Amino acid sequence: MSQFFTKVLLAEDESVAREILSFYLNTIFDEVVVATDGKEGLEIYLDALKKDEKFDLVLTDIKMPNMDGMEMLEKIYELDKEQKFIIVSAYKDEEKLLKSIDLQVLAYFLKPLNVDNIMNLLIKAKDEVLRDKKANSGIIQINKTYTYNSETNILYENNSLVKLSKNYEVWVEYGIQSSNDKTLKKINRGHDFQNVVETITKTKKLNLNVCAHLIFGLPGETQKEMLQSVEDTIRLNIDSIKFHPLYVTENTLLALEYKKGNFTPIDEQTYIDTLVKAIKMLPENISIQRMTAGSENLLAPEWCRFKSTQMSHIHRALRDAGIKL
Repeated sequence: MSQFFTKVLLAEDESVAREILSFYLNTIFDEVVVATDGKEGLEIYLDALKKDEKFDLVLTDIKMPNMDGMEMLEKIYELDKEQKFIIVSAYKDEEKLLKSIDLQVLAYFLKPLNVDNIMNLLIKAKDEVLRDKKANSGIIQINKTYTYNSETNILYENNSLVKLSKNYEVWVEYGIQSSNDKTLKKINRGHDFQNVVETITKTKKLNLNVCAHLIFGLPGETQKEMLQSVEDTIRLNIDSIKFHPLYVTENTLLALEYKKGNFTPIDEQTYIDTLVKAIKMLPENISIQRMTAGSENLLAPEWCRFKSTQMSHIHRALRDAGIKL
């Protein structure tokens, strides 16, 4: 399979930061176009649109002369609601960062720039860009090793054709997260639940196994809304499901919300109660692949830090509810 070409627009007025970011962007992406302020960045973006060209990612500083990064970002967003962004900022710009939550912001860098953070976040950003490109071309990224071309019904292992046997299963996992359109907009998913319905329906027509992923504790959601997402997902004829709580990790916009007291993570008791009720709703033909999760870069909640303890509490609650897995 041919490789996907990736193109990035970088807008940064500080020469040192511009050199550092440009260097690391060029090691990960195929082409990097550089602007020295928001005005120039917007002009470059508009010129690319006229040529029917597209930037996969726009990385911008906030505080710049002529036009700041937020104004440029908002103008670009009006042109393309699917455009992905990364923001570079200082701590004092938190208010502006929080305003960007409704936009397609993947992550942000805090100055002074940290090389490890830069590389990790840029690699994750490229992975997301490539996932979108593959999905739009009919190619489904199953994991780091396998991809499936839904147009030709061909499976690849590290770009090499795989001969499927009758006993070989192909699974596709979809991060549904919620069926609530207000929530999906708030967390910047870039689609509504109807898109999920249509995509999973197409996938099932290809005789592929589907695993759905749901998150409990999304901003503003009640337990009733979380369980409604479970009910709506069950109706999609899925084969398996994964559950986990929303947790906060460093260097994310959610982390800023949490630090300012604007977001409170779901507590363990509420999560387990919701999980037990969700599992009771599942028909026998839907298997459970995951019941919780955590992260190495965890900021909150603290109870998500130790998975073995979580699982012990979950299994106890399931036994008390008379549920056998």
